Amino acid sequence: MCLLYSINNSDRSLGVFVSPKRECHHSVSWLYKNEPYAWWVSRDGINMYMWGGGKTYNRTCACGITGICASSVDLGCNCDNNDNQLRSDGGFLVDRNRLPVTKIYIGDADVSYEYSFYSLGPLKCRGIAPPALRSCAEVKAAGFTQTDSYLLDPDGDGGESAFWAYCDLDVYEDEGKACLLK
Repeated sequence: MCLLYSINNSDRSLGVFVSPKRECHHSVSWLYKNEPYAWWVSRDGINMYMWGGGKTYNRTCACGITGICASSVDLGCNCDNNDNQLRSDGGFLVDRNRLPVTKIYIGDADVSYEYSFYSLGPLKCRGIAPPALRSCAEVKAAGFTQTDSYLLDPDGDGGESAFWAYCDLDVYEDEGKACLLK
C-alpha cells in the first residue's frame, strides 16, 4: 500500500472551515489499470472507501450510484472491475463531517502493468464563515454539534485577540468545555 497524499492533520482547526453553515467539496478523480485497493482518510482519521459522487460508508462511486459502472455485475465503482482495462472514477466528495481529505492510499501496484494516477482538487467552501464566538457554550448554542477546534474571542471586540480552542461539545447538555491549542 502506498501513501500518495498527506496533509498535516495536527491542526485540529480543519473542521471549522466546513461548518454546518457552509457547503464544501473536494473534487477527486482516479485513473487506473488493475488498481482495486484505495481509500482516503477523513479529518478525524476515519478510512473512507467511497470516491467522488459516492455515499458515505457504502463503498461506492458516482457510477455505482447512477448505475453506469463499466460492468455487467452490480459493482460500486469502476475500479472494482480489475479487468486489465484503463478505468476511472471521479466526482465530488461532499460530506462536510468528513472533509477535508487528509491522506490518500492507493495500492496493489506490484507488477508493471498495474498503475494509477489521482487528482485531488482543493477544498472549496461557500456560505457563511463561522464567527469567533465567546465560549464553547456559545459555539454549541449557535448550532455547532461536532467536537472540534473553533475560533473563540471571550472579550468580543475587546482588547484580546481571538484564538483557536478545542471545544468538547459532548460533555454537557448546554455547555461545551474548551482546551487551548498550542
